Amino acid sequence: MRNNKTIKNLFRCQVIFMSIKQIKNKYEKTLMSIPNVVSVGTGRKENKEIIKVFVKQKKQAQYLKPEEAIPGELEGFETDIEEIGEVTAQNMPEQLKRT
Repeated sequence: MRNNKTIKNLFRCQVIFMSIKQIKNKYEKTLMSIPNVVSVGTGRKENKEIIKVFVKQKKQAQYLKPEEAIPGELEGFETDIEEIGEVTAQNMPEQLKRT
C-alpha cells in the first residue's frame, strides 16, 4: 500500500512525453532557418517514427558549416535527411482548375 509521500513523489517524478508531431512543430521554425532545408515532416524508418528533414542538396558533414548542421535526433526522435532538390510553385494544369 502506498502512502501519501510515495504518491506525491510519483507525481513529482512524472515525465511528460511529447508526440513526434509536437516535437516536429517545436523545432520546425529552427530547422527551416538552416540554409538548404526546404521542408520538415514526419515519417517512419525501420518501423520507428522519425522526423524528416528535406534539403535541396545533401552534403557530407565535413563540408557543412556549424550553422548548417542538422541534429541527428530531436528529443529522442531520429532525424532523417532526404535530398529533394529545389522546391518551386507549379502552375495548375487548366483541366484541374475549377471553373
